[in-house]
Amino acid sequence: MKIGLIATSIWGSIHLDLAREMARQGHDIEVYTEDNRAPSGMNFTRLDEDGLHFWVIHGFRRNPLTWLFDRLFKYWLGRRVFTTLVAIWRFIRANRDRDVFVVEADWLGFFVGIVSLFEDFRWAVGIHDTDYLDEPIDFPGRPVSRWRTGVQRWVLQRADVVRSNSWVTTAALVAGGC
Repeated sequence: MKIGLIATSIWGSIHLDLAREMARQGHDIEVYTEDNRAPSGMNFTRLDEDGLHFWVIHGFRRNPLTWLFDRLFKYWLGRRVFTTLVAIWRFIRANRDRDVFVVEADWLGFFVGIVSLFEDFRWAVGIHDTDYLDEPIDFPGRPVSRWRTGVQRWVLQRADVVRSNSWVTTAALVAGGC
């Protein structure tokens, strides 16, 4: 199976272990990630390691073509939104032959969801916590944002598959309306 994995800061994470295991099982894996060792926020650095093919952009630098939009909308959307969106779009377009794209986390799913409005591909989003799901699970300092809750629900509705890291998260997602 041809799989595209989209995960930021993959080195040293469980997502890298997942990608390596899928490659050991014979899957063809292309990985999008961000890492500060890459020289550019615009051009991909291509790496091959452990049977995985990495497409890496710098984790903080902006794409010069989207710099103005990143700066203008930083207050509302956060740092580098357009740089990340363009990079993920380019990764998906270059890997159209993938059977599925696996996206780790709802924030990256937001970008993939936008791309899915214009491109046709199958994708799965992985949810690893229950933040922003209007769940009664509460803890001191829990972020509260109606806007972000709405965005996360939109991502979960856009994805072809929603997967979670445990039965606890699955139960919370189902109780929250997923």
